[in-house]
Amino acid sequence: MLVISIKWLNQFLVLFLILIKLTHGFLDFYINRDEVSRLIGLQSDIYYVKNGTVNEYALGFEMPVDAKICDLNFTWVNLIGQKMPYSINLHIDNVHALGTTHMNISRQGFVPNEEQVLSIGLPCIGKEDVEVHVSINVNISVVESNEKIFLSIKRNRICAKGLAHTISESSFEKVTSPSLIQPSIDSFTLILCFVFLFVFLFVFLFAICLCICNRLCQ
Repeated sequence: MLVISIKWLNQFLVLFLILIKLTHGFLDFYINRDEVSRLIGLQSDIYYVKNGTVNEYALGFEMPVDAKICDLNFTWVNLIGQKMPYSINLHIDNVHALGTTHMNISRQGFVPNEEQVLSIGLPCIGKEDVEVHVSINVNISVVESNEKIFLSIKRNRICAKGLAHTISESSFEKVTSPSLIQPSIDSFTLILCFVFLFVFLFVFLFAICLCICNRLCQ
């Protein structure tokens, strides 16, 4: 009877852990409503990834960037605490129309465990009226589950003759991800610990009760 009960508990535990993994998103990557309002005048967040689900419609829209705007801001967060390496690169179809591009984070690292703003500076040099097509390519992976996300976010950067931008590199001071500074406790591992502790205590108490019942029945 004890063996059957332990086997049933093991099956329940496996099912419980599967459900946790299936229903728990691992990443948010979006533009907050202030940034959306600044870019296109709408009062709404635009999510490229929400709870780990990619919004293909948003990725298919090449958002215009007015000549007066020289930087782009995104918000992202690691929702599960597991190591999530990323790499970012920019593809620009007319590099001669833009000055030196800057980012406030490293091109490679780990997605932060708290919400962080990712800023990219795209200054125009102001020599001509031109539209520059920019692709912001972001690769993100989850080490423990081998899940991968690739985002290609497109922008139509408008540059106007006579309107140049000067961006100091200090204004895009590198931000180091908190996950690189101080490893956080994996939330999924923490759940596992609590579940195993609960199961252990349950089985232990069940075994004691079974032993007491056997002695009383003798």
